[in-house]
Amino acid sequence: APWRKIGTGDTVYFKNSGESVCASAKVSEVKQFVIKDISEVVKIINQYGDSIQLVNRNPTKWPSLPKYCILIFLKDPHAVAPFNIDKTGFGAPTAWITVDDIETIKIV
Repeated sequence: APWRKIGTGDTVYFKNSGESVCASAKVSEVKQFVIKDISEVVKIINQYGDSIQLVNRNPTKWPSLPKYCILIFLKDPHAVAPFNIDKTGFGAPTAWITVDDIETIKIV
């Protein structure tokens, strides 16, 4: 869901499944890659692998290559007063929701 929808300066909110939103951070940079072959994966791993903490850095051992990669760099993480959101229309199991204003889905 964040592909081409998230940018520098946006705020990202975090919650555990079944729990309230509890933290936020600002987006400091976004890198998006369309992956055509293994050499592109290797290049991404060589440049960003330490930062993204890959468990398996050898793409030849992966079951399949990803088609896309999005790296979202965050700054200023902090706890927020817990609040719930209304996910109606987004799908209950969705991991990402993008909205222009968090207030539109915040449950007061």
